[in-house]
Amino acid sequence: MHKRLKEAHEVRFPAVFLRTLCLFIVLLCCLGCDDSESSESNTSVYFKFGDSLHWALPDYDDSHWQTKYVEPETPQDYLWVRVHVNDENLGKIPDIEPGISVGIFTPAELYWNGVLIGSNTIKNLPIESDSARLFTTLPIPNPAPPGEPNLLVIRLLIRNYMPNIMMGEIGVYQTLLKEQRIQEINELILGGIYFVIAAFYLFFWASGETQYASKVFIFLLLLASITSINDFLLHYINPSLEWIIPFYAFDVSVMFGIGMLIPLFLMQQFNYPNKWLLIPLGVIVLFLVYMEPGGISMIAGIIFSFGISIWALVKKRDDSIPLFIGMLACFVGGILNIICDYNLLDAGFLTLIIITNIVLMLRIRQRRQDHQSSLTRSARLEAQLLRKSIQPHYVLNSMNAVMDWIETEPEKGIEFLGALAEEFQVLSRISHKKEIPVAEEIRICEAHLKIMSCRKEIDYALKTKGILPEEHIPPAIFHTLIENGVKYGSQNGKGVDFLIEREDINSGRRYRSFNTCPEQGKAISEPDGTGMLYIKSRLEESYGMSWKLNSGFVKNGYEVTIEIYDGERKA
Repeated sequence: MHKRLKEAHEVRFPAVFLRTLCLFIVLLCCLGCDDSESSESNTSVYFKFGDSLHWALPDYDDSHWQTKYVEPETPQDYLWVRVHVNDENLGKIPDIEPGISVGIFTPAELYWNGVLIGSNTIKNLPIESDSARLFTTLPIPNPAPPGEPNLLVIRLLIRNYMPNIMMGEIGVYQTLLKEQRIQEINELILGGIYFVIAAFYLFFWASGETQYASKVFIFLLLLASITSINDFLLHYINPSLEWIIPFYAFDVSVMFGIGMLIPLFLMQQFNYPNKWLLIPLGVIVLFLVYMEPGGISMIAGIIFSFGISIWALVKKRDDSIPLFIGMLACFVGGILNIICDYNLLDAGFLTLIIITNIVLMLRIRQRRQDHQSSLTRSARLEAQLLRKSIQPHYVLNSMNAVMDWIETEPEKGIEFLGALAEEFQVLSRISHKKEIPVAEEIRICEAHLKIMSCRKEIDYALKTKGILPEEHIPPAIFHTLIENGVKYGSQNGKGVDFLIEREDINSGRRYRSFNTCPEQGKAISEPDGTGMLYIKSRLEESYGMSWKLNSGFVKNGYEVTIEIYDGERKA
C-alpha cells in the first residue's frame, strides 16, 4: 500500500553527508492543504500562475508571489512553484552526487538554481506534449556551496490536469534509485506473502475445513495481495499520466474492500451481534473516499474494527487478546500514517495478518484434534450401543423364550423372532451413524416394546405427540430411555405406558419422554448409569454444549426432558 498523497520517504545519507530534506510537507500546499513549515529544514514556497522562463532564475524577486496555493478564478495553463531550500549540508561532499525524487500528476519541468535538470515527460519531450510519467528521479548537477541557499523551481502544465505533487525528496542520487528498487521489491514481497497465505487457506476451504470467518480472511488476503502488486506495478512500470486514474480508481476500490472486510471478519470471528452496523460504515467509507481518495477508506475500517476488538476483549471472547494486539498495531500504524506521516500502516497490517493467521491455524488444529476425538468417541459409542443392545443375558433370555413358544405357540414364536430380528437389524444399521431420523428411532422403540411384551407377557404401549419424522437425533436416545422404563417401570405385572413428545422452545426444541411408574422406588434413569452416560455422550457428540437434560419423578411416573438449542447453550 503505497504512501499516496501523504508519502514521505526517509533516505539516509552517510554520516558526514547532508541530512535528508523532505519537501513533502511544503508541497502539500499544492493539494490545497493548509500551509505548514517543516521542522527539519528551512524552506519557503511561493506559487504563481502564468508562464515566464525568467521565473526560474535564482535572482528573480518572488516576494510578491502567493505563499500558499489558491485555486485560480479563471482556467490557467501553467503553475510555477519556487522552493527556497536552505540546508547547510547540501553539497558539502563534492564526490557524492545529490538528487531529487518527485511524483507529479502533471507534466512538469524541474530547475535547480536556474538550470533545467530534467522533466517527467517521456523521452524528455516538452511538457506541452502531454506525455509524462508520475515518478521522476533526477540528479542535481549544480548544488550551491555549503551554507548558501538553493532554489528548486517546478514548472507545471495544469491545462488538463490537477496540480498535485505526490511527494518530494532530496538525497543521494544513487541511493534514491536504490530506495525505489527496494520499495518495489517490498511491495512485491508483501503481495507474494498475502497470496501464499490466501492459497494456503484456499486449500483448507476446498477440503471443507474453513468456517465463514476464515473465508472472509481469504478474500481479505487476496485484496491485500492485489493492492500490493498494483502498487508494485505502479512504481515498476511508472505508467504515463493517462493511466494513473485507472490505477488509482482500481486501488481505491480494493482499499474500500479491505476497509469493509476487516470489520466483517472480526464480527464473524467474535460473533458480534450488530452486523447491520456495516451498512452505515460503508456509507461513511464511501463518503471519505469521495472526499479524500486513497488509504483513508481502509483506515476508517481499521478504526471501526479496533472498536470491535475492544468489545471482544471486554466480553472475553476466544482469541480476543491476540487479535486486539494485531488491531492495536494496525490502528496505531493507520493513525500515525494520518497525523505524523510515518508510514507504519503496512507494518501494522502485516502484524494483524500474521497474528490472525496464527489464531486461525490454532483453531484449525484444534478442530482437527476435536474431529479425531469425535471419531474415537463415535467408535466407542457405536461399540457401546451394540454391547448395550445385544447383551448375553438379553439374547439368552430371548432364545429361551423362542424355544418355549416354538413348542407351545409357534405363531407367537415366529412373531417374536421377527421383532427380535428387526430390532437387531436396525441397530446394526444405525450404530455407526451420528444422527438418524426420528421415525427410525421410533421404529426401534416399537420393536423393542413388542419383544418385551412377548417375553414378559406385560402390555407396553408407546404413544407419540408432535413428532417430526424427518427430524434427526442421535441414535438410540429414546431406545435407551425405553429400555430403562421397561427395566424399572413395570411393577406387580402391571403394564407401562410410554409417551414421547416434541415441542418447540425459544431457539430450539424439547423432547419429553414419560413412562408410568406406580411407585417412586429406584430411579429409572440413574444420573451416572450406563444408559444416561450413553445419552449424554451422544448429545455432546452431536450438539457440543447446546443441549440440556433433566430427569426425575413426576406425578404417576418418571420423566426425562432433553432440550436441544440452535445456538449456544442457554443458562
